[in-house]
Formats: sequence, structure tokens, C-alpha cells
Amino acid sequence: MVYFKDKICEIKNKLVKAIFYYITVIMLVLDPIYLCLLSGAFGGGDVNGILYLMPQAWIWTIFAFILLFNIWILLKKVNPTYPASFKER
Repeated sequence: MVYFKDKICEIKNKLVKAIFYYITVIMLVLDPIYLCLLSGAFGGGDVNGILYLMPQAWIWTIFAFILLFNIWILLKKVNPTYPASFKER
């Protein structure tokens, strides 16, 4: 979704463009938040499979770094592009 952000911003329909923006945000942030912050409280799901490969503390650490990286991508690449495209039209 980040790769196609420039093509998505060319869409004239503001509703569709907003949907793509929020889907991009959710995809970048939701899974790492669950795996590094919420998995300790809720468990199950993806974490059970990953626990076969590494300890839970590693999972939390790795996905915390992924979350920080995705937030950086969101702030530096995605966020400046979409609001500017809404103001243009």
C-alpha cells in the first residue's frame, strides 16, 4: 500500500482515497501493536506459532522495532502524501 501511495493519491474520489489511507494506517500499525503489546494479555493466534521459533521476549522486542519502523514510514512517507492530495482537489 505504501508503494502505491502516489497512484492512490491520483484517485479523484475522496471517499475511496480516505479508505485507502486508513487501510494503510491499519495495516502498518495494528499487527505490530498486537504482537508486541497486546499478545501478553490476550495470547493465542499468531503468537502461539511464533513461540515455537523464539521466546516471547524476543517476539515483543522484534515487533516493537517493527512497530517503530512502521510508524516512521507512516510519518515520513504516507502522512505527508495523502493530506496534500486532499488539498489539491
